[in-house]
Order: sequence, then structure tokens, then C-alpha cells
Amino acid sequence: MDIDILTTAQKQKKITPEDENQAIKTMCQLNDIGADFAKIDGVNVMTDVSGFDLGSHLSEIYIGLQYGRKN
Repeated sequence: MDIDILTTAQKQKKITPEDENQAIKTMCQLNDIGADFAKIDGVNVMTDVSGFDLGSHLSEIYIGLQYGRKN
């Protein structure tokens, strides 16, 4: 089931405990790959594109790069 549907249902208190637990489990699994990528030499920034438009993600990456830049 789509995570966005489940999180919207949760906000409206229209979700079963089983579906809420499945949503949490799925979101945690989706984040596991980021932890693996972070261990790779040369990886400086990363983002996902779920639930947030790509332009906003790219601006966050740019700001992060500017903040982390050593002058």
C-alpha cells in the first residue's frame, strides 16, 4: 500500500494499528539504504524524493553543499 495514503489516513485517525505498523516498518526499510550509501567513500550528500518535490530537495542539497564547503 502507498505510504502517502497510510500517513494521510494516520493523520486523520482513519488507520488500523496493523496498517500503521506496516507503514512504519516500510519507511524504516526505505531508510536503510541511505545508511548503506552513507558509508561509501565520496558520498557527501543524498536525498530521497518521496513526499517532497524534487526542486525543494535539490535546493536543500545545494544549501548543504554551500554550508559544508571549506573555503
